[in-house]
Amino acid sequence: MTAAVLRWISAKIGARERVSQADAKKIITDILDLIVLHVRDARGNHDERRTDVFANLLVEDGEEMVVVARDAALHSKEFHRHTPDRHPKHSMVAYRAIHEKSPLSIGDILRENRHAPRNKPYRSILALPVMGSEEGSVIGAISLDSSRPYFFQSFKLGAIEDSLENGLQPYVQTLALVLENLILRDGQDILSSLGYNAKGAEIMKGAT
Repeated sequence: MTAAVLRWISAKIGARERVSQADAKKIITDILDLIVLHVRDARGNHDERRTDVFANLLVEDGEEMVVVARDAALHSKEFHRHTPDRHPKHSMVAYRAIHEKSPLSIGDILRENRHAPRNKPYRSILALPVMGSEEGSVIGAISLDSSRPYFFQSFKLGAIEDSLENGLQPYVQTLALVLENLILRDGQDILSSLGYNAKGAEIMKGAT
């Protein structure tokens, strides 16, 4: 799967070809799927009957963070979450990762924030900023979450976190390359490029 995704990206960038909204959403989803597979492999989560980790792409829009893409499992009937989806940015780990330009994690949101909603389908979070090519620029953030507390952490002082974050960087950089070279063109932002209007609703299915 990784080789096929990279070939597609290379061909599109080489041809300087404008991609459709459908293709843009698919390639982002494919990269998020690769990230999920990498995390599951790194954490020994190989049981296909139990999916414990999910990936989302978020961008900042005013006072909100908008989930603009999710991995394929989150589009399934069993695990479905709405896309796009808006949240107040100051409550989001992804926003803090963007603001601090550094990976951030929460081991157990229910223990670390007593005001956190109890109906969330996840307990732990790892947020990774997607850095742009211009120095200091940030395009958005990848937010990984798991139904298991401390899924992304280790009690061996940072060992697993550092290894996991380093292993994910090639995927994060590939996503940044795709966003900058194939999607963020002609002055459009990510929301409009993916077919979402200013309020985050889908404008029109099948639009290009």
